[in-house]
Amino acid sequence: MKRNNELIDGIEISTWKEIEMIAKTYPKPIRYSDGLNSKIALLKFYLEPLLPDLNPPMMTMDKGRMLTIAYRMYKSTDGEAVTNLSLKIINKIIN
Repeated sequence: MKRNNELIDGIEISTWKEIEMIAKTYPKPIRYSDGLNSKIALLKFYLEPLLPDLNPPMMTMDKGRMLTIAYRMYKSTDGEAVTNLSLKIINKIIN
């Protein structure tokens, strides 16, 4: 019998639990992310390359810390833009 896996925003619940466990191992607060615009700017900074020939900063950063930042921003749910950018980062890291 095929088991029906529940998805939240396209990610399985078991994966969300793993991400939550990883986020607990990084207790440092996220700086400079008080307002909505600063959260969007921070997430776009990690997603977009600084120079045309370089990888985006999220590729050189520790994967656990990057997941933690994206997960905490996702959980803050300050708007659709923050949620979409956070999900984009999470999907790039887990896939």
